[in-house]
Amino acid sequence: MIFANVRLPDAVRIALENGKLVIFAGAGISMPLPSSLPSFNGLAREISGLKEVEFGKEDQVLGKLAHNGTVVHLAAAKRLYNQDTHPTEAHKQILRIFGTPDKVRIVTTNFDNHFSDAARTVFRNKNINEFHAPALPLGDDFEGIAYLHGSAKSNPRAMVLTDKDFGEAYLTRGWARDFLIPLFQKYTVLFVGYSHNDVTISYLARG
Repeated sequence: MIFANVRLPDAVRIALENGKLVIFAGAGISMPLPSSLPSFNGLAREISGLKEVEFGKEDQVLGKLAHNGTVVHLAAAKRLYNQDTHPTEAHKQILRIFGTPDKVRIVTTNFDNHFSDAARTVFRNKNINEFHAPALPLGDDFEGIAYLHGSAKSNPRAMVLTDKDFGEAYLTRGWARDFLIPLFQKYTVLFVGYSHNDVTISYLARG
């Protein structure tokens, strides 16, 4: 199986044929034209006005800004959801892999709405399930597109941006953790446009 000129292991093809494939998409999908959106680090730099933000510390920087009165979530939503950003060809290719809307299983940490917009084009406005954090489905029994860290369109205040947000999503309230653990246990997960250096996801996947 070849995707974006990369030959994928047979296990990925088999999982797809058996309805056991989940594609986990990250910021790298929405950075090229015509999306032109920043990485999480780039977003933190834009909102904070800092020239550099240490990788892995973005949530803390945004959390400090929020604590000091910056409306971080609305600032992020304005940057990520507007008429100047559009789905890339990669969004459409990922959706086409599944063939039909009822077989799509995509999880994304992106806040933009590009997978949903692309799905309307790819599947000619056929219905596709959408889930926006914190209202997520069962990780081992879902079909559609799951916006794991929330959506700039549907509910900006629920986006997982700050250290407080991450603490609630993965620890105290744990809705992101409770979604991901059974997902990793049941499905073959293909990461696309995503850095697996992300500490939280990396530890959950290995655990």
